[in-house]
Amino acid sequence: MFPNQDPRFKTGYVSPNGVITPLARISYPNLLAPQEPTAQNGLKAAEYNLVLLFDKTADFTHLRKIAEEALVKKWGADQAQWPAGLKLPFRDQGEKKKEGYEPGSKFITVKANIQHKPFVVDGAGREILDPVLIYAGCYGWAQVHAYAYDQKGNRGVKFGLDGFQKVLDGEPLVARVQVQPGFAPVAAAAQEGAASAAPATGAAAGNSAASIWG
Repeated sequence: MFPNQDPRFKTGYVSPNGVITPLARISYPNLLAPQEPTAQNGLKAAEYNLVLLFDKTADFTHLRKIAEEALVKKWGADQAQWPAGLKLPFRDQGEKKKEGYEPGSKFITVKANIQHKPFVVDGAGREILDPVLIYAGCYGWAQVHAYAYDQKGNRGVKFGLDGFQKVLDGEPLVARVQVQPGFAPVAAAAQEGAASAAPATGAAAGNSAASIWG
């Protein structure tokens, strides 16, 4: 997964503006437009979100550091005083049993609300606007921040999404269906006859657009 052996792809790094994750394959990207709530997804409000699928050798030192800092800020430095059963953001990809998810490797889900739209750029830092370029299966890394939460008995720490940089193309996780034409051939003579017999339209036919629909 780590092209050119750039060590940052394995570890991520700390930038002046935030913490950058290790390089990851992405899944379920909702980056250029927010995901809207439905009965199926259970969202309470529209949000931008992304799943980052990491390689088994990814180093999460930077991410764990800011996660721990968020926990300390919320509940203090004495871990004995932290609530039991805290939910942590790193999960095993084997939980999902989906294409491209590798058991034993970790994933995280990162989110941003619609008031804080994440930036999306290419390897040169240019803004990406074409949704075709951001797809499940391409590779990149995210700029994130950590925050602890305590909501209705659920306690833990999550990563918020600040932005995403696409680094590499990859094999799509969702197969792109190749559609083949299913029309039968039409003889040239039939096409010419249909053209000559075509009725007049618009003012020449004496019909307005409204009259066409009754």
